[in-house]
Amino acid sequence: MGDKKISLIIPVYKVEKYLNKCVESVVNQTYKNLEIILVDDGSLDSCPSICDEWAKKDERIIVIHQQNKGLSGARNTGIKSASGQYIGFIDSDDYIKYDMIELLYKAMEKYDAKIGMCSYNIEYEDSSYIEKAAMPKEGVYSSTQALNLLLENKVIKNFVWNKLYNIRLFDDISFPQGKNFEDIYVTYKLFLKAEKIAVINDGLYNYIQRKGSISKDISIKNVNDFFEGYIKRYNDLFMIVDKTSKINQLCQIAEAYAYYCGFKGIKKQLKYVKKFLNKEKKELPYFGKLSKSKKIQFLLNAVGISFYSQYKIKKLFKGMHK
Repeated sequence: MGDKKISLIIPVYKVEKYLNKCVESVVNQTYKNLEIILVDDGSLDSCPSICDEWAKKDERIIVIHQQNKGLSGARNTGIKSASGQYIGFIDSDDYIKYDMIELLYKAMEKYDAKIGMCSYNIEYEDSSYIEKAAMPKEGVYSSTQALNLLLENKVIKNFVWNKLYNIRLFDDISFPQGKNFEDIYVTYKLFLKAEKIAVINDGLYNYIQRKGSISKDISIKNVNDFFEGYIKRYNDLFMIVDKTSKINQLCQIAEAYAYYCGFKGIKKQLKYVKKFLNKEKKELPYFGKLSKSKKIQFLLNAVGISFYSQYKIKKLFKGMHK
C-alpha cells in the first residue's frame, strides 16, 4: 500500500549483535514502498558484511560504506542519498513494530502534517524490563504547541527516531558533524518548520538501553556536547518561546548540571555552564515571579547541590510555610 516512497535511514556502527533484528523489523513493515538506507559508518566488526547480505535479500535496501564520521555524519549521508517524500531514522541497535511506518504515514496524511510521532518502549538489553514512554494526547499539534511540550521535556523528547518527516524539512537542516547528543541540536528546528505535528500514542518504536551507548558515557566530550546543544537551543529560541518555556529550559540545564557535578574529572568543563546559569537567573526579568519552591530548585541546581540535598532542603522549606 501507499504511493509515496518513504526513506528509512539506519546508521550502522559496531552493532553486529543487534543489526539483524533491526533490519528484519524494517523489511517486514506493512508499508511496502520503502527505501532502506544502511549506512555502514566504518564499522570494524561483521556489520559491513551483514549489510551486504541484507541488500542481496531485498532490492529496497541500499548499502553505503564510508569511513567513520560518527552518527551525525552517517545520518547526513543517508539524507543526501534519500529519494523518498518522507524520511525516518532508526538506530541500528533498536527495532520497530511491524506497522509503525504505516500508522505514522496515515496520521501525517490525515492531518496534512509534516511530522508524525509515535510513543516508544524503553527496553533493557536483557529484556528484563519494558516501559512505554508517556506521550501527549493523540491528535494534531501546531509547531508552537509541540515545541512547548518538547521544551517541557516530559512527554516529547529530543529523539529523532520515533518520528517520520516530510523530507523537505531537511532542505536546510543537517545533523552537527562530530557532535554527540546531536538530536538536541536538530529536533527543535524541525518542529519550528513543521507547522503541524501528528501524534499517535501507540508504542511502536523499541528503544534498547544497552551498555556502551553514548548516553551512558560520562566523558568530557559528551558533557561539553550535551550542554553546548542545550545552551544553543536556549539562545536560538530566546526571542521565540514564552516565559514558561524559557524557565523549563533553564531548569533542565540546571538539573543536568547538578547531576554531572557528581562525577570526577569534569568539574573544570562545567564552569561555563554555572556561569551561564548564574547570568540568566540574574538577567531574566521574570525570574522573581517564580514560585518559591521552583526558585529554590533552580538556585540549588545552579550551584550544583546534589539531588538528595535538594530534596531535603525543599522538604524543609515546604514545612516552614504550611
